Amino acid sequence: MSQKKICNRSIAVILKSDTDSLKRLKEILEQSDSCLTFPNLKIESLSSNRLGVMAHLPEELVDPFISFVSSKANQSISSQSNKDNLDILVVDKECCECVFDHGQQIKLPKGWQVRLLPPGEKVKLDPPDKTISMYVCEDVFGSGLHSSTQLAFKAILYLHNMGKIEGASVIDIGTGSGILAILTALLDAKEIIGIDIDMDILETALKNAKINGVATKISFTTSPIDQLSVEKADIIVANLTPSVLYEMLEDMISMISRFDGNGWLVLSGHSHRCRDDISKRLKRHGFQMVKYFSMQGWSAEIFRAKDNAYA
Repeated sequence: MSQKKICNRSIAVILKSDTDSLKRLKEILEQSDSCLTFPNLKIESLSSNRLGVMAHLPEELVDPFISFVSSKANQSISSQSNKDNLDILVVDKECCECVFDHGQQIKLPKGWQVRLLPPGEKVKLDPPDKTISMYVCEDVFGSGLHSSTQLAFKAILYLHNMGKIEGASVIDIGTGSGILAILTALLDAKEIIGIDIDMDILETALKNAKINGVATKISFTTSPIDQLSVEKADIIVANLTPSVLYEMLEDMISMISRFDGNGWLVLSGHSHRCRDDISKRLKRHGFQMVKYFSMQGWSAEIFRAKDNAYA
């Protein structure tokens, strides 16, 4: 009889609180039997006020793991005011690792690299060729580590090799760290807008644009796509979860230019199982999938309007 394959998931809980509380929490976790309950447990101080607790677990242990860490965190905090200020963030492990593996070079397609920087580190404004420097923090997505970001990176470079990026107008929805908007700026896109819902996140994106020398080429905004002052865009990049993507798809379609051989959608942030459904939805609006990329169960696609099928 064949055995059922067990699929493990890497998960991280990042806790932000006062230094003393996190020190107590680290001691509590290290002295408990948590390592027996949750194998491969890793506990690491990320800064004076942030602690990362990471594990590689079967899916059914993920929720118990999060509950366990959260309960121990509340036990370690003595005052109610500190409990009220406790911030708990749950992310994929690889997203968490980007906040303490500073200085590493992340290999990306065609020789491109992303250099991660601790907050506050000063860098030259002229990064090496094909290197993007990024400040990272735990609540800003887009370090370059995650597969969905790397796939979107590949898709943008694919369009660049087709001659579609240079001189194009680009909207990056869910810009996060700004990494994809910055890439299009370095590839000589003409007008770029990066959208995100959180102004604090956009401050990090703007800082990243500045250290890469492209701040004057990118406008960052919290305005929804249907409230932008521009009427059309040549390329829309959206590295979003499927639910958010589906919610915004109509607005993206309305914004896409269908003239001069342009009108491209770069979609990422979903599993390969969503690819057919996304393709069917866009086909009903006259879009054709021309290329897709896959990595570790994730997928990214390039779509264009059928009017431009032979551009």
